Amino acid sequence: TFFPDLAKRTNTPTIKAQIFDESKGFNADQAAIMDAELNIREGTGKVKDYVNYFKKAGELGAGKQDFESRGLLDGQTGKRAYAVTVQGSDELIHALNAGQIKDDQAYRIAAAVPNDPRLQALGLKLVNEKPLEQAINILHAAKTIEPKAPEMGGDLFGFDDSGLKLAEDMGKLAAQ
Repeated sequence: TFFPDLAKRTNTPTIKAQIFDESKGFNADQAAIMDAELNIREGTGKVKDYVNYFKKAGELGAGKQDFESRGLLDGQTGKRAYAVTVQGSDELIHALNAGQIKDDQAYRIAAAVPNDPRLQALGLKLVNEKPLEQAINILHAAKTIEPKAPEMGGDLFGFDDSGLKLAEDMGKLAAQ
């Protein structure tokens, strides 16, 4: 047995193990991907685990069909994580990994304003200040407002105070 102490403690005569040899081409990236996939398959993976897995595997050439064929997009967690991976900005994914936002917040922001780093940055700010539903309603409203360029008095997100106020008012109406 490769793990005699673990076998004794768990009263297990044998423990299944796989050995991957670095000298035969198995590298740290592949180990991280395999570890994440095993966690996901065992049901212990969180959205951020899936997101990191999808990103790393994607960098190595895997795509949506590969993830579907492995059953990784069958459940809600996999579907939501894939949406965050392909629709979320680097800043959104970083905030998720850093624990600055929750899984559901990341998914809702990515789904509300897919592939829009500017509005996703606004979403990150809003979810830390307002209830999630209100923040998402404001994001939907903000999509309809033409942003001002920063040199014209717009803020970091391209909105002046009146634009943000209008988006908040529209968000409140949507909630009603």
